[in-house]
Amino acid sequence: RPVPGAQQAFRTVMQALSEPGREVALPAVCVEGIEPPETADGRALSPAMAAMLLTLLDRESSLRLHGACDSPAVRAWLRFHTGVRIVDTPAEFECLPVARLDPSHAAGFELGSDDAPQRGATVLCEVEHFDGSSPLLLRGPGIAQERRVRVAGVAAAFWDWRIAQQLLYPRGIDLLFCSGARWLGLPRSTRVVREA
Repeated sequence: RPVPGAQQAFRTVMQALSEPGREVALPAVCVEGIEPPETADGRALSPAMAAMLLTLLDRESSLRLHGACDSPAVRAWLRFHTGVRIVDTPAEFECLPVARLDPSHAAGFELGSDDAPQRGATVLCEVEHFDGSSPLLLRGPGIAQERRVRVAGVAAAFWDWRIAQQLLYPRGIDLLFCSGARWLGLPRSTRVVREA
């Protein structure tokens, strides 16, 4: 994959996490030449998710695949292109398909420790769109005052879990949501309030 595409994809990740709740478009150059593998449900991994996995993963990182993302084709493709260690236990990176993200997933995420909070997982999750029914109010670093977002396909109970984790900061997880070629970041430093 061309270096400029990887560099721009990495900048997209940094922008999404530094401006929580703001949608960031993945430049077209980032997906050029990528042929995503087939997932367990017969669909291909989205080009944007494939590009981000290629950008973030390497031989030093660990990844756990959930649901349809966990197929022999996806595992082989990622091992070949990145050398990543794919595990079935909590990992540095967690990848979820388009689905309802709920507390059953969250219970197994690595949160880091008081001595090593940076070991908390980065969770990449595909969602259908950023126009869901449950509005969230965000505050914290990278947000001037507050920002409202709506992420489709995430169970309300998951947001309750995420809000409860704020008491553990700096432990916790960083979230990257993908919809089409757009990304939205929600780092652990962001304070979330679920609005009625």
